[in-house]
Amino acid sequence: GDTGQAVATVYRPVTLSKQSDLRFGAVVRPVSGNGRVEIVAETGVRELTNAVGLPNPSVSAASYTVQGEGGRSMTVDIPGEFAMNAPNGGVTVTTTTTAQVTPTLSSTTGSSGAYSFNVGGWFPLSSATPSGAYYGAFDVTVAYN
Repeated sequence: GDTGQAVATVYRPVTLSKQSDLRFGAVVRPVSGNGRVEIVAETGVRELTNAVGLPNPSVSAASYTVQGEGGRSMTVDIPGEFAMNAPNGGVTVTTTTTAQVTPTLSSTTGSSGAYSFNVGGWFPLSSATPSGAYYGAFDVTVAYN
């Protein structure tokens, strides 16, 4: 007869931790026409077009850290857009990110690795956008390739 062999590679689990939420802060809608509110993914800075930003509450990009097996490539899944709703209306947020298409965890196999990225986004604002507190959620997932 012939002898068969079995082979397996075991990796540590991949985990995703959120350090901060995507926060657009408080803005005053345009008196007339259209505008835009954006949180830049790379910097967390708010950029406004035809709108006025108030200093409080603070603004930030969402920030995440992935931990897992060093040197492994993975997929980061972030929705292209999501809804933020208020009692009298809603807006669609278009997301931006610093995540690469197929990032690789730092370090090498056998060691713990990490990868960090941010999520920003923007939404349109007009003189007709209803006043109110807007809330929304988006799911971020990671998996080994």
